Amino acid sequence: MTIREMQWMLQLFQTKNMKKAAETLYVSQPALSQCLHRLEKELGFPLFIRTYRGLEPTKQGMLFQETCEQILSAYENFMTKTALLDKETLSSVVIGLPPYQSSIISAPLIQVLQKKYPTICFSVRESFHEELVQGLRQNKLQLFISNGSKEQDKEFQYHDFGYFMDAICLRTGSPHNKDTFVQNGIHYIDPYVLSDEAWAVTRKGQDSRNRMDLLFEFLGLTPVIVQETHLIATLHELAVRGIACSIIPYMHSLVEKTHSEENIYFIPENYKIPKNKRYIVCLKETEKHLPGDFLEFLGATLRKIEL
Repeated sequence: MTIREMQWMLQLFQTKNMKKAAETLYVSQPALSQCLHRLEKELGFPLFIRTYRGLEPTKQGMLFQETCEQILSAYENFMTKTALLDKETLSSVVIGLPPYQSSIISAPLIQVLQKKYPTICFSVRESFHEELVQGLRQNKLQLFISNGSKEQDKEFQYHDFGYFMDAICLRTGSPHNKDTFVQNGIHYIDPYVLSDEAWAVTRKGQDSRNRMDLLFEFLGLTPVIVQETHLIATLHELAVRGIACSIIPYMHSLVEKTHSEENIYFIPENYKIPKNKRYIVCLKETEKHLPGDFLEFLGATLRKIEL
């Protein structure tokens, strides 16, 4: 049994569908099917039961999945530490960013970092949260930006560098425009009055969607969801075009890009919503090979660019 075979099987456990797993892995279905049969023969028990809904893991299969995850995690950690041996400072750093941030801040961020640390080659990898976590474990990137989510991984280091304010994008033409108010120059709306509105949200598994679900629950709202999208910029666009309301992490640079702040309102402070903390995430071993002031400088740069 090889590392690659275990990686293939984990993808099969995640999708429970031979075709989808093969497409994700960029392999043929016959090759993946042969791999499954070969491993089942080697192990002496079936990993899945075939049903009309797809593949359902057996009890032995679920134990196999758990064991593979532990083995691969240990292997990836080993490979990361091995790659860092005999290196005092990294010569290249790949930074993972969520798509909506990457589209706005990648260029100025790389420009500032390259000027400050000319001996290091910087690049950005744009992915959603789960892919960034996997990329960090596999040493495909050295750090990433997380907006609120924390993994239960003792090898991960989290550096708090601020927080996002949550903003409501009120759709153009909403009858609840009359319920907005201004206090100390800031525009607010009480989310309680929006219970009859249609909502657009990001997809399950994204940092932003996790935050939205938490806020809906905290605010006591049961949203009528009319559209899901990967991109936060799309949420703002849907509100501007009068299609649906949404909740977004407020970035002034994002609003500037879409040329409209008319639809942006904040949630009144009396709701005492938990702050949406932001983190720079890296492996403990990687941190040792970064310049001493790097993480502090990166946090300050991100705050400045996104204001």
